[in-house]
Amino acid sequence: MMLERCFLNLPTVAISIAENQVKFSEEMDKAGAVIYLGNLADITIEEITVTIRNLMDNGQILSRMHACSEKIMNKNGPKLIPTLLEES
Repeated sequence: MMLERCFLNLPTVAISIAENQVKFSEEMDKAGAVIYLGNLADITIEEITVTIRNLMDNGQILSRMHACSEKIMNKNGPKLIPTLLEES
């Protein structure tokens, strides 16, 4: 689901609910395409709220996420999909 959101340049705050989601979420966060908060069991509603408010108040963050998503999809999109499918 995250690659689809990246392809559509949708800002994403990611929260994992399973171990197989962590590595990819961390990599997408590191690349600047999403904000990964961690596992659902380890975060608070306050952290989610602050993150979303920060995104709403800071267009620069949204612009950066958009640019990073676009860069990932233009550069690696066709190569990423088979690799991710193999890992899941």
